[in-house]
Amino acid sequence: EITKTVKLKAPDGGDMASKSVRDDEVEAPADDTEPVTIKGLGFTAAALTSEQRSTFNVKQGVYVSKVDRFGQMARRGLRQGTVILKADGREVTSPAQLKRVITAKQAGDGMMFVVKDADGSKQAITVEVPEL
Repeated sequence: EITKTVKLKAPDGGDMASKSVRDDEVEAPADDTEPVTIKGLGFTAAALTSEQRSTFNVKQGVYVSKVDRFGQMARRGLRQGTVILKADGREVTSPAQLKRVITAKQAGDGMMFVVKDADGSKQAITVEVPEL
């Protein structure tokens, strides 16, 4: 029988250690279709239903299910019942993906959203990303 012991080193020279984690310590990944609230911007986004996709004539995006009337997005013209198609130049595919795009920005950065109303009109909304 041959036994070999290996000591792993991190790129910075420190020791790498393994840690066992119990199942109850692991946070389950969030469902991409669950609604997300972006408190710093003042709105909640939900996954589009097939009926909403038809009403808005879109294949992807997220439905704005709630807007804080005193929030930054409301002051910029976002209304409940619209669809966010793009955020920061990227197509929006799910509420969780939208949140990832927003949280990847630094506080103080500018960000543009492209939204569509049920009547088919589109508008661009530009905001400053708050501390999230």
